[in-house]
Amino acid sequence: MTIPVHHVNASDARFMREMIVLLRKGVRDGVLADEMASDHSGDPQLRLLAQKSSGSAARQINAMVSCLDDWNAETRPRGLRARIETPVEAPPSATAEPTDYGDELADLHGALFDARVTQNLLVHHRAVIARSRQEMIEGLNTRSRAFARDAISQHSGDLRLLEAG
Repeated sequence: MTIPVHHVNASDARFMREMIVLLRKGVRDGVLADEMASDHSGDPQLRLLAQKSSGSAARQINAMVSCLDDWNAETRPRGLRARIETPVEAPPSATAEPTDYGDELADLHGALFDARVTQNLLVHHRAVIARSRQEMIEGLNTRSRAFARDAISQHSGDLRLLEAG
């Protein structure tokens, strides 16, 4: 039986790796904010949104890792394609915040805690949307583009909720 070859370009592979990193950070930050919210008088609706975002991101990561595994299992007529590695951890960012997010949240309570969590979620959702839009322009693979389309839809909805609240 021949395994079908799905066309994948460099943008598709880069998108998957970068999105996994972005989503893992979103999961960590969401779980942290959720765990700290009860001790810091966090807004219950914001806490629910953080929980929803983290759960959704975890499912997206699993689907993307599965997709990368599928791509790596495929063969091309000239032999195996270079393996696309799933990132283990986020690389250090040149734009990394000077203070650890958890340390910063530990010093905040009430409205200030909620404002910082909201700011972090806004930055995260905007980054996911921007990267997904780039994939819609540059990407070739239908599964990768479907991930991008779904991410734009979901994260735009979450962004609207945050901006309205």
